[in-house]
Order: sequence, then C-alpha cells, then structure tokens
Amino acid sequence: MKKFMKNAALVLLTGGLFFTTAVGFTACSKTPDVPKDDDKQHEQVVPKPDDGKDDPTKPPIVDDGKDDKKALEEGKQRLYGFLQNAVQTRNFHYTETQNELMTEYYCQYFENGFNIKVADANSEIYYARTENEDVYKIYKDEKGNWVGEPTNEELTLARPFMLLEEDYVWTKYNENTLFGNKGEEDVTVHFAETALTWDMGNETYGLNEIGKVSLQIPEFTDLTKPTEEYVYQTVNGQREYNIPLLAKTLEETLKADSSILRKACLNLPMDLLKITHIKESENGLCFGAYLLNNANNTKSFSYFTIDENMFKENKLTVKNFATNLKNDSAFTFLDGTPCEISTLENDDEFNIMAQNVLTKLAQDGVQGNSINNKVQGIPEFANAKILFGYKTKNSNANFAFDMGLQTYCNYCLIIDNKLTVEELNMRVSVACSAVNDDYYLTNLDTNQVLIVNMEREEIDKDNTKLYENNAKISTNSPVALFYEEKRR
Repeated sequence: MKKFMKNAALVLLTGGLFFTTAVGFTACSKTPDVPKDDDKQHEQVVPKPDDGKDDPTKPPIVDDGKDDKKALEEGKQRLYGFLQNAVQTRNFHYTETQNELMTEYYCQYFENGFNIKVADANSEIYYARTENEDVYKIYKDEKGNWVGEPTNEELTLARPFMLLEEDYVWTKYNENTLFGNKGEEDVTVHFAETALTWDMGNETYGLNEIGKVSLQIPEFTDLTKPTEEYVYQTVNGQREYNIPLLAKTLEETLKADSSILRKACLNLPMDLLKITHIKESENGLCFGAYLLNNANNTKSFSYFTIDENMFKENKLTVKNFATNLKNDSAFTFLDGTPCEISTLENDDEFNIMAQNVLTKLAQDGVQGNSINNKVQGIPEFANAKILFGYKTKNSNANFAFDMGLQTYCNYCLIIDNKLTVEELNMRVSVACSAVNDDYYLTNLDTNQVLIVNMEREEIDKDNTKLYENNAKISTNSPVALFYEEKRR
C-alpha cells in the first residue's frame, strides 16, 4: 500500500554541499535589489578594470602568469565558501533568468518546516510546511483571493549549488570573476561583496540575501477539507488506500449498527471495540478487530476480509463505503482468537510483559524448542513501540523446553520500529514460579522465557495513525477483572 498523501522534505547533503528540496514554502517581506538584465548584472558585480591605459605615465601591467594558479585557487575557495554558507543557513534568495524571463525563489527553512515564495512576472506561488508536516500550495484564484491546498508537488532548488559538481573545470580567476566550463559549456561567475551571479550561454543565475530572507504567509482560505473524502483512489492503475479513513469509517459504521458485524459472525452477539489495523493479504484487503461477546462477556481478536466487489470504482467515497458495508456480503469472517488481555485495557503489568517479549526477541531471537539454542537476536525490536497487542490464556503447566515446569500462550503484537510497522504472532513459553505463571516474564529473566516460534509480516506504516490518540477501552470488563484475580 502507498501513503494517500506524502509530505515534502528538505535534504541537505553537506558532505557534497548539494542542496535539493521537495516542496513546501511562503511569502516575502523584502524584495532584494537583483539586476533585471545581463548588462546591469555585469555593471553591478564586475568592477571596471583599471589597466593603466588611461594614464600614459603608468607602465602597462604585464601578466607573466606566475600568480594565475594561486589566484584560481582563491577564486574557487571564494565560490565554495559562499555556497556552503547558503547551505548552512538554509535561507537565501535565488534568481533564474531564461529567455529574458526572471523567476525568483525566496527560501526560508526552519526546524519543523519551511516557507518558499516562487515569483515571476505573471504570478506568485507560496509553499508552506506546517508543524504537522503538512505541505500547502498557496496562490491566488480567479477572483483574486489567496487559497491553499495540500500538495506533494516537487520543486527542485539544486540549481544554485550545481557549481559544486565535480565535472565543472575552473580555469581562471581575476577581477572578481571566475571562469570555467563543463564540457563544451562555458560558465562565468561574478562576485560581489554579498552576492554572486553566473552566466551559462543564454541563462543567468543569481544568489544573494544569504540569511536575510523573512517570509510571511498570506491569509488564505483553507481548502484542506474536500467536499468528498475517499477511502481509496486509483492512481496510475494502482489503488491507494487511505488507511486512517478506512479504519475510521469501519469503526464508526460497525459501532453504530452492531447487526452488520453480528451477521458476519454467524449472528453471535459481537460488538466492535476497535479496528486494530488494516493490511493487504492473499485474501484481499483485511482488517483486524478487537471484539466483545455480550453473551459471555469475553473478548476476542478476529480478522475479516472486505469483498473485492466493494472496490470496482476508480475511487470510493466515505459515504458510499459506509453504505456498502451494510450489504450482507460486504466483508466475511476469516478467523478469531479468544483473548485474555490486550494493551487496550491499559493494564500496567500486561504492558510490561508485552514489552519484555520484545526485549527477549531482541536479545535471544526465536529459539525453538530449547532455551539452550543459541540463535541471533533481532536488535531492531529493542526500542520498538507497541501499537497493539494481546495474549491468549496460559496453558496448563507441563514439563518441556529444557525449563522444567512451564506454561505457554500466544502473543500478537503490532509494533513500530521507526523503519517499518510489523505484525508479530508468536508462541511464548515461561517457566513456572511459586509466585505466578508469568512471574519470569513480568520480572524478566531471559533464561526462563522462550520464544518458541514467530511469524512476522510488514504492514502499511499508516496504521500508526490509528494510535495517535492512544485510545483505550474501559477496564470495567470481566476479562480485566478475571486477570486481576488471577494475578492475586
């Protein structure tokens, strides 16, 4: 699955001093004094040489070439220093002039975002990245009003720093001018005190206002809430799901009408507590659900698959998806597991146990049927965040796994290790203690805990958004009370 929407990002490769960006920026409070044509640029930046020809008493200056190499090195260092300063400040004004049309870029980056203004003779466009890492394109509509909309449009700002590329050959520097070429293309760089310009054929570029750009976003109408929201759209022939919107629509619809879920569960009195995650599988699009059986007040975790006929259109609105869920064949039950406890009950002791399972995996890995097996650990689990997890009831105690008397149960964990989001299903064996069956897992003793087997599956990273509010369910349930009694 792909993200429904991408954020833009700034990349600074300071090792090579190369600067690129993909969208986001704002409005300007000051317009730099940048020349509008080549002649004025040369008048501003290139001083008129004093070669002694106007004064017959002065002998002509003879260039014997002795200082050419030293001067060239000084010119190159002046260029590199100027461009490196622009990279480090991440704040500059940049111009491109092609076919007599000048485009200006005012660039201002800060810790959690950036503002950029792009202006030419016909238009002004702003890009802004918010604290929530959303990127907006801001411009004037047909009525002359400032409007904004989300965007993943890419804008490349590498041009000012292309002069650092290795295939540029610098040949001469004098009188604030650096000469060079890239293959058969000549380039001339003109230095002023706080600016530089360079010519390449019929194109002219300028870079100045280093560290001095301050942009103010215009007031604009918020268009970030479209009249129609889609649970998926088809882009270039591929379906792109909006995972948070899918889960929200499923949860709201199934909670509002419990009969929809109960029909899929053979008319058992099941109520939905939470949609835990959504993933693609060989069965199609699936969702996990944490359920309450009102007949016996027990909880379970179940998988359901959504009928592919729901997705015949190129895109599906929230309204139509919610309506289609009421059809008898909208989704079907795949399998279910009775649960003793989950992270949703927010039980402190179980949360510790679930985290210790990850710690054991990170240290010792999956050891199979013997605590004495030495296998490689899975270090990326050490600092992973548990989004959701549950365990089944412990088995009756028996002798096995080189640990003497022990019990085992099944754990399911959905984790975020920053690089990926994964669903883990495993069997965990714990040596029995005189205190309780899970003592060596609650108070982790890795020599008394064994991960017998594990299946892991990467799922869409947008599933993390289902847990941003850290929602919990009520602990006033028989399952939670049963667990409290068992621990005593």
